[in-house]
Amino acid sequence: MLGLLAALALALVFGAILFFARSPATNQPNNNDLFPTDPSEIPGFTELQSSDAMIVTMTDKQDPTRVAATLAADRFEPIGGGRRRLDHPIAWIYQRDGRAIQIEADTGTVVMPDPNQPPESGTLEGSVTVRSFDSTPAPGKPPNEDATPTMVTRFDEPVEFERQYLRLRSQGRFTVESQQIDFAGEDLTVMLNEVRDRIELIDIRKGNQLVIRPQPAAPKPQKNQTTPPTSMKTTEGAPNERPDPDRTRDKSAARVAQTPMEEPEPTSAESPAPKPESSASITRYHVAFSDKVLTRMIGTGEIAADSLDIWALLEDGKLRDNAIAQIALTKAESAKSIAEPAPTGTPKTSAQSKNTPATMPEPKQTKPETVSHNDGELVITWSGPLTVHPIEDDTNPPQLVDNDLAIEMNADEGNSVNFHADARGITGSANRVTYLATTGVLAMSSGTQPAQPIEITIAEAGNIRTQHIEASLTTGHIAIDAPGAIRSTPPNTASNSAGAQITWKEHAEFDLALNADGSLSDRLTHASFSGVVQGVQDNNQIAGSVVTATLDPNAPPAAALRKLSFVNGVLINRDNASLAGNLLDIEFAPGSMGYDLDPIRVHATDTVVGRTDNEILRAEELTVTLARDPAGKVFARTADASDNVRYTGKNRTNATADTLKGDGSTEQFVLLGTKDAPATVAQGGSTITGNTINLNARNRSMRVPGPGTFSHDVALDKPGANGHLRVRWDGSMRFDDALGTVVCEDSVSVVSTPDAYTKDTLNAHRIEIDISPMPIAEPIRGRPMPERELIAARAFGFVNDSGESVPAEIESKTYDTENPERVIGLLYLEGPQITADNRRQTLTVPAPGTLLVMDRSASGESVNQSSPAGPGLTRFTWKGRMALNRAAGSATIRDGVQVVHKSLTNNQTMTLTCDTLNAAFELASDTGGTNRLLNADALGTVVFSAQTRRLLADNARFDAEHESVFASGENNNLVTLYDNTQPAPVSARTLLWDLTKDRVEINAPTPVRTPSGP
Repeated sequence: MLGLLAALALALVFGAILFFARSPATNQPNNNDLFPTDPSEIPGFTELQSSDAMIVTMTDKQDPTRVAATLAADRFEPIGGGRRRLDHPIAWIYQRDGRAIQIEADTGTVVMPDPNQPPESGTLEGSVTVRSFDSTPAPGKPPNEDATPTMVTRFDEPVEFERQYLRLRSQGRFTVESQQIDFAGEDLTVMLNEVRDRIELIDIRKGNQLVIRPQPAAPKPQKNQTTPPTSMKTTEGAPNERPDPDRTRDKSAARVAQTPMEEPEPTSAESPAPKPESSASITRYHVAFSDKVLTRMIGTGEIAADSLDIWALLEDGKLRDNAIAQIALTKAESAKSIAEPAPTGTPKTSAQSKNTPATMPEPKQTKPETVSHNDGELVITWSGPLTVHPIEDDTNPPQLVDNDLAIEMNADEGNSVNFHADARGITGSANRVTYLATTGVLAMSSGTQPAQPIEITIAEAGNIRTQHIEASLTTGHIAIDAPGAIRSTPPNTASNSAGAQITWKEHAEFDLALNADGSLSDRLTHASFSGVVQGVQDNNQIAGSVVTATLDPNAPPAAALRKLSFVNGVLINRDNASLAGNLLDIEFAPGSMGYDLDPIRVHATDTVVGRTDNEILRAEELTVTLARDPAGKVFARTADASDNVRYTGKNRTNATADTLKGDGSTEQFVLLGTKDAPATVAQGGSTITGNTINLNARNRSMRVPGPGTFSHDVALDKPGANGHLRVRWDGSMRFDDALGTVVCEDSVSVVSTPDAYTKDTLNAHRIEIDISPMPIAEPIRGRPMPERELIAARAFGFVNDSGESVPAEIESKTYDTENPERVIGLLYLEGPQITADNRRQTLTVPAPGTLLVMDRSASGESVNQSSPAGPGLTRFTWKGRMALNRAAGSATIRDGVQVVHKSLTNNQTMTLTCDTLNAAFELASDTGGTNRLLNADALGTVVFSAQTRRLLADNARFDAEHESVFASGENNNLVTLYDNTQPAPVSARTLLWDLTKDRVEINAPTPVRTPSGP
């Protein structure tokens, strides 16, 4: 639309002075020549001298059958000095394309020393009017009486022209009115270059107003038009008869100085004679408006600048068809007309301003009438000059590269080009605004001073500050190759969202949506920023080297964002939690619970790091789905992390996995590992591994549904202490923190090394561990959280597929401090079920089982080499049950008890069987020592065998320290000793057997009866 500025200036010149200032070319024919060089074609003015009326008809030199122009006047009078006066001159110029131009004045004075030559100069005075018509009924014929001119130009002051210099000037005010444009200015000068067939200068010393209408209204018939002659016939006589100079001219007829050849009537008024083909003439022009230029789009907004420049490329004197890109902008629904000053006189009606301004008589005026304008009209006002200069052929300004028309508004140093669009709530300023009309590109630039950036503000949205903006109004693409910042307007108190801002250091791009009809909307579909991009909203921050936004153009602006994509991105929320990734996306949906937007998904890849004050999560890929809780706070509904997942939390908690899957609503998480790198969960010195680890944070439980391990390093929890524990299973593991239970199944192995010289091993099919339950996640007010304590453990054997019973096993080894590879103590326990009560310090086997105790601590001379009771291996078996009190060092074994001791010095064995056995042990502890039997009380059906002797008694006490056995009977029962070397057994009330000395002391023996001889 702004391209009409250039068309207006050029149409003004060609329409107003073509007839009066044109002369024939000297070297070649000129198709537009209205004053032929052939004298026979020039009327004989000297013969007329003075006349009441006259009509002069001129034909096209190249086509004598075409009437090129006519000139009529009410009176033609020489006034001396080669000058001639014309009363009410009317000229018609007929162009080859069917258009016609009428030039009318009250009077005219022309300098014509030689009547056979065109006027050298002249002045038109009074009401000088130029009218343009799109078509005529036939070539060389004026339009019909009711025809509407397409453009009317009026001059309030005389119009002067000089043929020698091809110059036209009018020092007063002039106006141009048409269906599409109105124009007003003062002090016009025009200079032509006939050799180069171009305008050399248009200079309007004082600007006024230009009005451009987007769509002209339908024309109405004119009733007051001055009607030119409708035929070329004379009032009297033959066609070539000269007029009578003394006869007053009839307004309906006139003398003919030259009669054109007859022309065939065209078939229709819309079919003018075709224009002959000719090579196109290309001319470039620069148009400059100066001083306080104000451009207003009525109903939309306005732009004010110190100057306005136009660059135009013309082909055959006009803009090419594609010189101005067709731009359609969607008008905001809330658009309202900009208030105009109230009229001080009778305003021009819409019909008058758009239809027939040329036929409405207007009084002479020195100031423009104050009028109101209609929505959509473009109104330009300025205070200084307007100039038009040609651009040399060998120079093509950058504004016309790939463009036929360019408009630029500039501000002086220290000033700004200011604009606002009230309908859209837009205000802004820049140092330069450029519009390339052919390609539809709008550019804005800042000034050279740092304090003069481009700034654009949109009401209820925000503002943008930068140094350069370039926008394509055909595609909707906007590029900013400069640092900048966008700040949103702070919300009102009724909104839950907060104002936001984003800054960048290098580049930004935006894309506006196109409507179905191809018009450009004000709705964003895409935005991107690069170069240290930072954003903040409500204490939430974003950053990245590149940030890209995808928006829904059909949603309200505050809820249009659908996706944010980052390169080297970082997100930081108000709680100081952050997420970083080399590639990071955030997806949004229309808000709920009164919020404009809801973040619904976060996806990050390539070196992902999530942080809180106490936690760090690292992975190569992370996907989180988000939702709002009833309080409106955003929480992670699900989380999926993969590829080298590593988590570090408070209280020395950490985890690793190949994949992590979490459900924030249920607070359940799944860690998946691989065969070579299982998942791990650790806290303090404890670590759990498994191919799959299920965590339930809400219930504080854990499950490993496959093979895994548990290890604990005591030193990590208690600096300075020693000890390590490792548990392995092939089936599964379950842990419930609230209940305090741990269950491991299938080929469970537990290895504990409480110190450097002790190793405890447990093998079972199933292990159940009871620890201190933690029913609450937080400490009770005023009371510390209780320390974790092992309560009890149960180990179970099983029956295999072959029907064989596989018991649970506990083994404790003690190593020599002088030789750490030498085992000096062993405690081995097996049974279908083994229960360890840590609080009572008991080991219980409630079924048949086996207990082995080995002592190799003694050596050298202190050991009796001949005694079977010395240091060695003691094996206990039973058919009932066994209970071992580790704290007291005592054990009770019931039913079918058998004790077998083998000396490690002489390999001698001794055997004890009884119904019940109460034994005392010295057990290894954290302070050292070994596992060895101190003494044992055998009760009921006691049988003790050693070397060659066998002792039968109701009760017996084995003293391992003194290596002796004391036996006794009950209810007057006797003790019986059998010796394979003696012919008969010995019975007594009590018996003391010293195993070291191999001596037996008998108390109250019974008579011995030996068998009789033969």
